[in-house]
Amino acid sequence: MTHNPEHLRLARFFLDERGNHNGEGKKLYYELEAKRRGEVALPPHLPLGNPLSYYQADRPVVSQTSVEGHSVRCMYLMTGVADLCLIDRESKQKYLPVLQGLWDNMVQKKMYLTGGIGAEAQWEGFSRDYWLPQGLDEGGCYAETCAAIGVVMLAERLLQVCVTALPQTQSQPDNNYYHNTDDNYFNFSIVGTKRTLRRHYGAKSIQRPPYRHVP
Repeated sequence: MTHNPEHLRLARFFLDERGNHNGEGKKLYYELEAKRRGEVALPPHLPLGNPLSYYQADRPVVSQTSVEGHSVRCMYLMTGVADLCLIDRESKQKYLPVLQGLWDNMVQKKMYLTGGIGAEAQWEGFSRDYWLPQGLDEGGCYAETCAAIGVVMLAERLLQVCVTALPQTQSQPDNNYYHNTDDNYFNFSIVGTKRTLRRHYGAKSIQRPPYRHVP
């Protein structure tokens, strides 16, 4: 990375501040920013009952036990946490058990056999455990290509964390990091782009709706 300690401090701050409801003015960062900009903090399409989970901001990262909200945002956040674990021992001790728990929750309860994630089409993200409909006409199986790329990025970082720990633990990396990288690369990343490389396809439902030609 940059080897600048100020950048490391800032990265830690971003993670510690996310989901912190006791920040400036005893408010969440997202609420303060929306007020300053004159915007609506929580758009109406977000998950009912817990809309801040869309941003993975309903609680501090260290307290999160299940993957929630927008699947791409979630993968990119977790990848950033894994990057920090790779370069900072203190952050690794604090966040790696959380990351591993979130990964297990995703793979065991919120992932399709194809490796796809993000069953809820309405907010392009995670829903309740084991709710994995087959098609968009059922309200789900959005399984976005961008989210699959995020899974590959996260798995690659977690593998790096495991490999760097091998001399101390004498253990082997979790095989499902390998397997899910393969699933998402071949089932989503490659097929998500036309051969001309000029068009991109997002949703990857298992059960297709009535055929509609896309030029």
